[in-house]
Amino acid sequence: MKMNSSKMIESLSCPVGDNFSLPTSPLAFSDGSHYGIELSSINSLKSLETVLALTLTEGITINRVDECRGIFRLPNTELAEMISLCREKKLTLFYLWDPGQHMIMVDLFDQRMARGRVID
Repeated sequence: MKMNSSKMIESLSCPVGDNFSLPTSPLAFSDGSHYGIELSSINSLKSLETVLALTLTEGITINRVDECRGIFRLPNTELAEMISLCREKKLTLFYLWDPGQHMIMVDLFDQRMARGRVID
């Protein structure tokens, strides 16, 4: 028997849609938005450039990108260009030092970070 996704979600006792009766949250990000878009697996300068070009043509705003394979495998020049591009586009960049290690967040716009340091 084929089950549609709504019935399957409902069978797991999960809500099938948003609860619009809840109050709107007064909380917001530093730019005033109530949600952000994060893209993971942006593991090269080429993929970052491609994604940013698509966001322009499609009119989509992204807020964060993740490099999750480990910066040990990227040449310093490519890493520096990725950081520069994220700074220019006011994106937060997450990256791993090494697979299996802690993720480092560099907020290139606000110059804040959770762990690690800002690389200039």
